[in-house]
Amino acid sequence: MDEDYFGKNFQDAKKQVMLIRGWKTIAYALSLEDMKLHIKPYQGTLTELMEHFFKYYCFFDFASDVACPLLGKVVKRSLFEGDIEKLPPQMDTYITQLTGDDPEFFRSNSPMCIQDPFDLSHNLTKAVHKTTLIKFQEMCKLSYEYLKQLH
Repeated sequence: MDEDYFGKNFQDAKKQVMLIRGWKTIAYALSLEDMKLHIKPYQGTLTELMEHFFKYYCFFDFASDVACPLLGKVVKRSLFEGDIEKLPPQMDTYITQLTGDDPEFFRSNSPMCIQDPFDLSHNLTKAVHKTTLIKFQEMCKLSYEYLKQLH
């Protein structure tokens, strides 16, 4: 999670970091109700939210980028294929895992790359074929154009 998004108070609420099968998990001291105080609710309509979603993915550059839900942003695909030390610091457990006895590399050679936010070496969309990706982006574009004309 991006510290800038949740703010310092939210980050201070971490109790301890635990490793499960080599991956970081965090136990928070905040209750769910208190945690909600640190998250800004979406102010737009459902139609606007859907429009933004479809616009984002119809123009997403899957050839160059990896969607990283853990970070809430995009990471260049080339970073997974080259000097892994240049990956964002939030991926330190992934980098450490690669230097262990049984490294598991993120599969970045597939047409679509969305990183699992819990198992950073897992590409959730590794089985998506190029034709499926093209169709997905075409459907996103059609949906975006339809929703855009509603307002």
